[in-house]
This record gives sequence, structure tokens and C-alpha cells, in this order.
Amino acid sequence: MKKSLCFILCLFCGLSLFAQPPQLTRKTKTVMKAATRYMMDSISLNGGFVWYYLPDKSRRWGEMEAYPSMIWVQDGGTVSVGNVLLDAHAATNDEDYYHWARQSALTLIDGQSPNGGWNYMIDLNGETSLKQWYATIGKNGWRLEEFQHFYGNDTFDDDVTSGAARFLLRLYLLKKDSLIKAALDKAIHFICISQYPNGGWPQRFPLRYDFSKNGKPDYTSFHTFNDDVIWENISFLIRCRDALGDTSLNARIRKGMDFYLLSQKPIGAWGQQYDSNLHVAGARSYEPAAYLPRTTFQNALLLLRFYRITGDKKYLQTVPNAIQWLENTRLKGNSHGRFTHPLFIDTLTQKPLYVHRRGSNVVHGNYYTDSSDQRLLAHMSGKSSLPLETLKAAFQQASHPTRERNISDDDIRPILSSIDSKGRWLDQHVMISHPYIGDGVEAAPTERYASTFVGDDTDTSPFRDTTDQQYISTPLYVRNMQSLIGFLQQYKPKRIVWTPQHLLRSKPLTLGRPILKGFGPGRSVEFNGLEDGLILPAIPFQNWPATTIELTFRPDRDGSKEPRILHAEDEDGNRVTLEARLTKDGHWYPDVFLKNGITGERLTLMDSSLRYRTNAWYKLALSWDGTNMQCFVNGQQTGEGQISIYPFTSGNTALGMRLNRVNPFKGSIRRIRFYRSARYPKNRS
Repeated sequence: MKKSLCFILCLFCGLSLFAQPPQLTRKTKTVMKAATRYMMDSISLNGGFVWYYLPDKSRRWGEMEAYPSMIWVQDGGTVSVGNVLLDAHAATNDEDYYHWARQSALTLIDGQSPNGGWNYMIDLNGETSLKQWYATIGKNGWRLEEFQHFYGNDTFDDDVTSGAARFLLRLYLLKKDSLIKAALDKAIHFICISQYPNGGWPQRFPLRYDFSKNGKPDYTSFHTFNDDVIWENISFLIRCRDALGDTSLNARIRKGMDFYLLSQKPIGAWGQQYDSNLHVAGARSYEPAAYLPRTTFQNALLLLRFYRITGDKKYLQTVPNAIQWLENTRLKGNSHGRFTHPLFIDTLTQKPLYVHRRGSNVVHGNYYTDSSDQRLLAHMSGKSSLPLETLKAAFQQASHPTRERNISDDDIRPILSSIDSKGRWLDQHVMISHPYIGDGVEAAPTERYASTFVGDDTDTSPFRDTTDQQYISTPLYVRNMQSLIGFLQQYKPKRIVWTPQHLLRSKPLTLGRPILKGFGPGRSVEFNGLEDGLILPAIPFQNWPATTIELTFRPDRDGSKEPRILHAEDEDGNRVTLEARLTKDGHWYPDVFLKNGITGERLTLMDSSLRYRTNAWYKLALSWDGTNMQCFVNGQQTGEGQISIYPFTSGNTALGMRLNRVNPFKGSIRRIRFYRSARYPKNRS
């Protein structure tokens, strides 16, 4: 009996690897639920959040003070809460978290522009109210020039649009909600049409040229590296390509990567912004047209990442130039403390540029640059501390990612005990601002505010409250939830089993029409060797220090010669594949592959002298423990080798073909077992 596979795979099930303290686990889940219920029911505005609130909710702040009708999209607000709710759903399987996350998403969708992107904040009272905010609070933020104008368009600054879009992608992949998909499609289209032909992106889009200051063109149209504008858009498109199977995004992804090469100067450096002629440009008044060691360091690391993603060595060619330039621009002498580089380097003299300010407020104040490193700005450090040796080691393929330490009982007990009877975690010394009292009037020249976060009482820029006032803090809620979720997640199951007879609530991306065959333990998924495949936006062995993958499958005699049965790849470029190479005489032999995406090290275990007949069931297994890799067929070892491999991060898994939809598999898969250890798999039924 055959049944069309509309949606397939996989129930995650298994036993606990560690003895998780049941009482502490229950308390953790109880506190998480209480805190979330308070935030959603008592604090949120239709599921949306700003950053901080007075306990009586009489005042509230995002990056600046907000109206009661506002929510913040920017990191620390609504998107951050939405993501932590999805993390909580994954850790607890509690559907309430999904519904809360969807509520946050619907509010974000209500505030999504017709173009498909987002501004820093959403005003639920509409554009008239938002314009009033810009004309008062926003206009008087001395150092926050991005809030001094109502642009009427959307921003990529601070991961605003790409962050909201990533959250919608995560949410859509869970339930395939058509309403979420429509908003996600708008966001994808927006990010695509806003990309310049040369591969870069502006800070804001659609473009605006009607704002200028001191005769300078509006910087938001410039090609922007600041706050990872370009990389965050590339990263989002990669996730969409892999999770949604949209290979049409490949050209935009590669153009974005190539822009890093196009914009790098021959000396090896990058600026933070580039004008339409690709000349290094300034932005806000305290961001001069200059080279930035910090941007150069980050972009060089991204070139290494592009190489790991694509395998194209052109991304390695100019990294030595960046390293040499960073060596040449190190701060000299012992007076700079922990700092290694200035923030800005003059493009002509190759000497440090330091930014200062004078005056009292946005009306009677200005920024200027010189060569002195005294009386630097408080809100933007004039110097950077860059681990240049890390970049050198990464280029030499000798560095590895660090992993977060385990979260102990002692780590979470203070979090559990600090929640109050209302379900609140209260915070102190947060960033607040002066209330709006009108435009600045203090015109006397002064250096009083040269190194302070904020000017006089008319300056609505944020500063840290040093009093004992307590606040309801969205970032603290997110941080505490992340710690509690991490505590729950570190007790991963010892075994995860994917079987076709259990339907996953979150349907995978189904390519072609895989067929569900049979009953009970013998049920399997049949792939036609042409277009059939399944892509799941998850790696079941994520963060496991050691792994065994055991695949029960049947290869058909007339399939392609090098079919990929399973292919998993994470964001670091770590990759694992299990395949069965077919021979002309109707047999197959195993071919398993593991790649360290950080170092480029790779190992294939393949023995063409082995022969197994096709059209029969087998157990093919691959295991690794961080340094050693083994392959087994029906419990008998067929290969072994050494490879340094670190735990996989988040990514995707394809069944029946590679993630890029090539090398299809013809045959059936009955079961896949994932073990959190490098074990010798026995030939079980």
C-alpha cells in the first residue's frame, strides 16, 4: 500500500543522557512560564516590546524614550523576545510559547512597511504620531542622528529588517503558516530589490536624498558595512536558500560576498561606508570618511567565512593585505592600555583620527576630529582592541570556534530566586533619557559634555541611570530566559530517532513526491532518484561533542552512481554526508565524508573494494568523537581516520539528495538514529 508523502518526518524521541534534577527542571519551567506570562499579559503591547519600563509603566524606552503606543523592532525589543520564545518552545515543547511568538510576529507584520522592511520602531497610533515623535524626542537626541529625521523608509541598521525577517523565517518553518509566509516573502523581496547591482546594500531603503547636514549628502544611501548591514543580509539570504530551497538567491549571495573584494582598498583596508563611486565616505557627524581597523578586521574574518561557505579561494587572496595593514596601524607606545588600534585612520596620511565634541545639545553643539587622543567621546570609543593573532591563526587554518560552557545549577539558582511574586525580573542602572522639554537653548561654548553620554537637560540621548531606581527590563528577561533555556537544553537526549511513521508537526520542505510505504516498524520513505527529497531546517546533533549517525536504508540498483542519502551542513561550514556508490554490476560500497568548516580539513572514508548487493536493507553508520572518525556497514567497521571536528552549530539536513538538490538517491530510508556518542553500532533489527 502506498501513500503520498504530503508531509513527513520526524518525531524526536529518546532517553536522557544525564540525570537532570527533576525538581530543578520543574522549577525552571515554572519560572520561565511565569515570567513570560507576565511579560506578554502585563507589559507587551499586542505582543510587542520596548527595552525598559518604569514599574508603573509611566515611562518606557527603546534606544530613546518611547510613546506608550510604540514597540521597538531593534535588537533588545520585540524580535529578541520573539526569538527567545521560539527557543523556549524548542526546549520545552510547550505550545504556549509558539502562540506567544506568533502574537509578537503578527504585531511586527502589522508594522511592516508596504515595501517589506521595518523601521527601528513601530507606532501603533500611526504615522502622524510617529512623525510627532521624530519632531520632538528624536530631533533632540544629540548623538543619535539616525533618529533626528523621519525618513519614511526602512532600515538595515542594527539588524532591524534582517533580524525581523529571520524571526519570521524561524516561525514559518515551524508550522508553515501561510500568513507568516506572505510577510516573509515580502521581506525577502525587499532585501533583494534593495541590493545594489555591485552587491552592496544601503543603510536605508527606498533611497532618500532629501536630507543633508552641512551640505553633505544623506549617508543612508551609502554602501554600508556599519553594524554588519551587508553581512546580515547575505546571511539571511543564505538561510532562505537553504531552508526554503530557493536557489535563485545564489547570485545575490555571491554578489554580496564579492562586494567585500570590490570595496577593499589595495592597501588592505575597508571604510565603514562607500558612496556611489565607491569612495570611502563618512556618515554621522562623528563618523568621518576614514579607514576603520575594526571593520577591516571583521571583513577579513568574513572573507575566510565566505571561503568556507563557497570553497572559492579568491576570498583568501586579499586577507594577507588586511593583516599587514592592521599590523602597520597598531597603536605605538604603552599609553593606550588594552587598546590595539585607533577607531579611525585618515585615508591620506594613514594616521589616527580622533573625534571630539563641544557644546551642550543638538542645537548648540558639534563634533570635530583631530590627532589628539584626549577627552574622547563616551558614547563611541576612539580606540579598539582587536585580537589580530586570532585573525592570523584563522588564516593559517589553525583556529577553532569556542563553545559556550555548560550552565550549572549554581548559575540558574540566582535567576530562579530573583523573580518576584508578579513574575518580574527587575533591573537597575539601565539606559534611560531625559524627558522631552523642548529644543536646546544653552548656546555658551563648553567642554563640559565632551566625554559624557548626554548633553544638557534638553538632550534626549540615552545615558545610564546610576540611582537605585528599578526597571522592568526586556533585555534582562531575554538574558535570563536564555540561561534557563540553556540549562534545559544541555540535557540533550542520548538518542534521537527519525522515523517516517511519526509526523513532525513542523513539516519539512518536501521536494518531488517521496512515497510512504509499508506499516509499523517496516514503514519507509521511498525516493525516486530524480527530484524527491526532504530538507529539514535543523541538525539533530547540534552542539554534540561526539556523534554517531546510523542510517537504515535500501539502495535501488538503477539509481545514480553517487547518491547522497543524508547531507547536513551548519553555519560554520561543517559538513557530513552519507552516500552509497553504485557499481555497474549492481552492488554498492560506502562513502562517508566529514569536513571541518573552520579549518577546511576534510576526510573521506571510502573503500571501493567492498561490495554489497543493491535492493536489500543495510545499516550504514558514521561516528566521530572530535578527533577520530569511523564508518560501519551492518556493525562491521569499513574505515577509520583522523580529523579534528568541533560540534556542529545550527544548520540544515537533507535526505534523499544534497542540500543544493543534486546527487539524488533512489531507494528507501526506514530509520535514522542519532547518538550523542561515538559508539560501535551493532547490527540491530
